[in-house]
Amino acid sequence: MGILCCGALLTSCNKSSDPNAQLNKELTAIQSYIQQNSILYDQVLFTNTPVAMIHLGAGAIPSDSQLVSYKYRVSILGESTYVKIDSVHDQRVKDITEQAFAAVSAMPEGSDAQVFVPSQYAYGQQGEPSLGIPANTTLVYEIQLQKVTKTNAETTQFAIDEQRISNYLDSLKIQAVKLPTGVWYKITSAGTGSRPKLYDYVSFHYNGILLSNGSSFQTGDVTTNQVLNLIEGLREGLPQMTEGAAATFYIPSIYGYGTNKDAKGNILHSGIPSNACLIFEIKLNTINQ
Repeated sequence: MGILCCGALLTSCNKSSDPNAQLNKELTAIQSYIQQNSILYDQVLFTNTPVAMIHLGAGAIPSDSQLVSYKYRVSILGESTYVKIDSVHDQRVKDITEQAFAAVSAMPEGSDAQVFVPSQYAYGQQGEPSLGIPANTTLVYEIQLQKVTKTNAETTQFAIDEQRISNYLDSLKIQAVKLPTGVWYKITSAGTGSRPKLYDYVSFHYNGILLSNGSSFQTGDVTTNQVLNLIEGLREGLPQMTEGAAATFYIPSIYGYGTNKDAKGNILHSGIPSNACLIFEIKLNTINQ
C-alpha cells in the first residue's frame, strides 16, 4: 500500500489566527483514522480530500464528456451510521461540482472508494441539522462507480476501432489478450518484479506506432510518471505487466488521443491523425509506490 501525501499546508506561529487550523486538525484526524483502521486499501491518495481506493474495477476511467452512474453513502468520520444514502444516474463527468465526487474522475468503472471530506469542503461551520451533521464535521463518502457510458460518437468510433485492431492482429497472426475495455496486449518479455497499480509512479521506455501504417510517431523514455496520468490505454495496460517486462499494446483511438483535439480545437499531437488506433511497445523499468 502506498500513501501519497499532500504538500504541507500553510501554518502560522499564532495558531489562533491560522486560517487553516480547522482543516489541519481534520486532515490529521483523517490520517490517524486511516492508519488505525483495519480495512485494507489498494491505495490512499492524499489531497485536501483524501481518497482511499477500496477496490479497483476492471473498467475504464471516465472522460469529461462521458456519463457516469454511481451510488454513495455518507457517514461522519468515526461513526458507523449513515446520514445520507443516495444514487446519481447519467451525470456528465465535467458537470460534477461537489468535491466529494471529484474522485469519480479518477476511478475505473466498477470501483469502490472512500472519500474523506473535511468540513471546509462539506457543510462547514453551519453543519446540516436536517441530516444530523454538526458544524466542523469531517464526512466519509463511500462511492461505488457502477457505470460509465460512452458518448454516441465514441460508441460508433469504438466499434470501428475494434474491427481495425482485430483485422490487424488476424492479418499478422498475433496472439494477443483482450481486456474487458477493448485494449489488447501481448507480453513479449517476462519480468520478475511486481505489477504497477493505477496510482503508482513508473519509469519506462516506449515506442508509439500508428496501427494504420506502422510508422513510429514518438519514441522516448518516461523517467517518472503516475500511471493515472497516462492515456487510458496505458492506464489499463501497464498493470498487466511486471517490473522488467516488455509488452505491446493495441489501443482503440478513444483510449488514445481520440479526435486529437482539445476543447478549443487545438491539435494535441502533431504526429497522430484523428481517430487513430495506436500501438505502444513498452519496456517497464521501475515501479515506485
